[in-house]
Amino acid sequence: MIQMSFEAAKILGIVGGLVSLISGLYFFAFSRIAIGLIATVISGQVKHLMWSAVMIVVGIVAYTFEGGGSYWSYGPILVIAAGIIGIITHVL
Repeated sequence: MIQMSFEAAKILGIVGGLVSLISGLYFFAFSRIAIGLIATVISGQVKHLMWSAVMIVVGIVAYTFEGGGSYWSYGPILVIAAGIIGIITHVL
């Protein structure tokens, strides 16, 4: 069950990072591209507690750059959810 939770967090992190990356390419925003790349790379390390916390921070930073008003803001929300799932799984 724990391994499945980590895999779900990893998938959410990858999808959220890719959505942020694509939104950066679509709007020609280098900050979104960088944050999307960071979130995608970090999602592979979500099994470690520190990287789960970093995922939440990256997701919050990405959400502030996204503006939160369009459907592109679901990427950072997925990254935040991945970090929360990783932390909850560590606590259990």
